[in-house]
Amino acid sequence: MHPEGKPAPMAKEEGTIVIDQKGSNWSKFLQFLGPGILIAVVYVDPGQITVDMESGSVFEYKLLWALVVSNLMGLLFQHVCTRLSITTGRNLAEENRLEYPWKVRVFLWFSVELASIAADVGYVMGTAIALEILTGIPLHYGVLITGLDTFLALGLQYFGIRTVEMIVGLLFGAVLLCYLVEIFLVSPSVPGILDGLVPRAWHSNDKYGVKTWIELLCANL
Repeated sequence: MHPEGKPAPMAKEEGTIVIDQKGSNWSKFLQFLGPGILIAVVYVDPGQITVDMESGSVFEYKLLWALVVSNLMGLLFQHVCTRLSITTGRNLAEENRLEYPWKVRVFLWFSVELASIAADVGYVMGTAIALEILTGIPLHYGVLITGLDTFLALGLQYFGIRTVEMIVGLLFGAVLLCYLVEIFLVSPSVPGILDGLVPRAWHSNDKYGVKTWIELLCANL
């Protein structure tokens, strides 16, 4: 803190994205669009698609309300983290480091690592299954290829964050186009969609429905 009581200016960190303030509103929007696409990728990853296909093939439109609720919860968490960063100039991990004792920080770190591993298992297996379906590559080789692909993505950061945003944006656009084509080919039932948006309770013996709802929740969060 400065002596006047004002917050000390944050040091510029490596990888910080600089926004050109002299451009038009449209150019500023495009500069923020790249990080938005990187965040949106988590909603079209292989694990997400696998869970959505599983729930749709078994329950049809009945779990659409659960999908909407899980997405709203994800938006709420992102909104809170964004407000934290705007207000303090720090991300959630940095704020935890400043606010909690070391034992709590270690516990939070371990919990996040476990959650990341659990999430990555779905991503890796989803990609490996997709490779097996499309190319016939055995599942275990697909897992190895997916692991190498992760290091390739990390290596792209050498060329700058804007290059990563452009490549990811092209892939994201291709997946989005496939989604739109699939919706056109399937021709979903509008009454079925509206009915699926109505929350409903499960019977006590319908444990598979509860399991699938938890998968949808975890895939979005």
